[in-house]
Amino acid sequence: MIRHNLIHRSADREEIFRQLEPVCWSDELDCWLVTDPDTIRAAQKSRDLVVICHQAEVQKISRQLNLNLDDISDVLGSMPLSTEGAGHSTRRRRISEKIRTARPATLARFAELADKTFKQCISEKRDVELVSGLFHPLVSDIVLNISGVNMRTRPDYLSATQVFDRALGLKRRLLINGELQHMRSQVSQNSQADDANDALALAILGTDSLLGSFSLSFMERVKSNPGVPMSDMDWSGQLTQTSVPFIERQATTDLDLAGTRISSGQRVRLYLDRFSYEPVASRTGFFGLGRHACPGRSISQGAWQILGKMFSRHQLKVTVKDVQFRSADNMFSFPTILKVEFHEG
Repeated sequence: MIRHNLIHRSADREEIFRQLEPVCWSDELDCWLVTDPDTIRAAQKSRDLVVICHQAEVQKISRQLNLNLDDISDVLGSMPLSTEGAGHSTRRRRISEKIRTARPATLARFAELADKTFKQCISEKRDVELVSGLFHPLVSDIVLNISGVNMRTRPDYLSATQVFDRALGLKRRLLINGELQHMRSQVSQNSQADDANDALALAILGTDSLLGSFSLSFMERVKSNPGVPMSDMDWSGQLTQTSVPFIERQATTDLDLAGTRISSGQRVRLYLDRFSYEPVASRTGFFGLGRHACPGRSISQGAWQILGKMFSRHQLKVTVKDVQFRSADNMFSFPTILKVEFHEG
């Protein structure tokens, strides 16, 4: 029996997607599941399907359990990803402009750091753990350059990004609330409120999504080309995998979605991970469409292109030895360990 809350963690998810109807109801998740690429695109463009108000959900938990989760609540209330209307448009414009302005210098620095870090990885030993050894320091540098926030590394890569996970346990919520307090202290002293909130949003939304997508895309390219030197692989001009397997929307009125009647108030889960099984050119669907499309798409793709060119300069062959994912994670496909072996051809 398929557990819908863990489809994104299943090694058989391609087959699961094929078995499911394009739009089907899940009693387990109490929402609609959408796995058809065209319907996913249409749903994101619909004005009758809005983002989930994550702040209201956290405030409800806080009241019920008499907990102080104010830092989580404040951050969620200021994020474009969880707001609609004029406030969303204003926040999105500010964040997009911040990324656009920082992009040239950030990618130039990224190219130098990537080359230096990768050479160090392959010179020290042939067995390398790439999440901590390569991708994490590179993503941390991007985030720091754009947002000014230095994201701490915690056990099991516990991350403030997990605030969007509705199934998150109480202990992790409290740890994340404390992590957000630390992050806010880095940016609040010398920033206006809007600037501080934008910096936190960039750090939270960018870190796990980019780190996971780099790791998964590298692993997908290597596994798709067994025994092939990196110099002969097609690294593509864009990320081929995403660590954000799904997004959710909520209906504001009764509506028809690909012939299925969605009632007002019902949730709809859109599986962006479904694009992993489309031609590479179609995988830009990872970044979403419409008013909530990812503003970091350009810098993410630019960084991956730099990595691809760097990998293609090396004639080493790669074998994936071990992959482990973050525990207690119902929101992301996030490798915490990616051990590989580099060897001569």
